Amino acid sequence: MKIAAATNDVAQNVNFAIKTALLTNFLEANNVSYATAALGQPLSPSDLAERAKSISVLIRCEK
Repeated sequence: MKIAAATNDVAQNVNFAIKTALLTNFLEANNVSYATAALGQPLSPSDLAERAKSISVLIRCEK
């Protein structure tokens, strides 16, 4: 919030990633089933973006 106040703007399109082990530990600790697969052929950026649309969600944090 300090940056937003200093720049009078809110950052957009901020991306983050988490380690796979952290995610699988979280899912298992919360009894959430998931599937894994072998690596396949690399995807083009447009194919990757299309696939990401179906698995992406908006996360909104409020204090």
